[in-house]
Parts: sequence; structure tokens; C-alpha cells
Amino acid sequence: MAIGWIHLKRSNLYSSEADISVESNPWNYKLPPGYNKDALYPLLLAELKILRRLAMKESIISDSEKNELESLEEKFQTLLNGGYLGTPRRRMDH
Repeated sequence: MAIGWIHLKRSNLYSSEADISVESNPWNYKLPPGYNKDALYPLLLAELKILRRLAMKESIISDSEKNELESLEEKFQTLLNGGYLGTPRRRMDH
């Protein structure tokens, strides 16, 4: 049994199956329900907004960094609104 497990881990089949599993899982593209959506991500979004405002007030942020933080804020908001980031693979129904 151990030899079979080692063979499976070293073969390309295992990594291909793992890749397909990860890409087809819709939770890799949106927030799972529970504390992530209700507590963790709203907290991270609030921290990001405060950090951006403080950095702008102190003039220690470049325009490109400001744009990057604003883009991250938009992504967080998309996730909190139930949207997707990226494009999940759709399973073919046979």
C-alpha cells in the first residue's frame, strides 16, 4: 500500500487531478460563507481603507500604490457582495 501511495504521489496523474480539483472548486473564486464573509474580510477591507487614507494624508504613497490599494478594495467589495474573482471552470454535465 505504501508503494502504491508513493507511486501515486510521484506520477503526473496526481498533480493533474489536484489541479483540476482546485480549478473547478467555485470557493477558490468567491468567499465561503461564515466568518470569512461576515467578519474577516470586512475587517480586512476596513483596515485597507484606513491604511490607504493614512498613507495619503502623510504623503507616503505613490499614485501607482494608491491605485493598487483602490483595486484591492474593489476586489474585496466584489467578494463581499457575493461576486467572483477570476473565472472558475464550469463542469460539463453529461
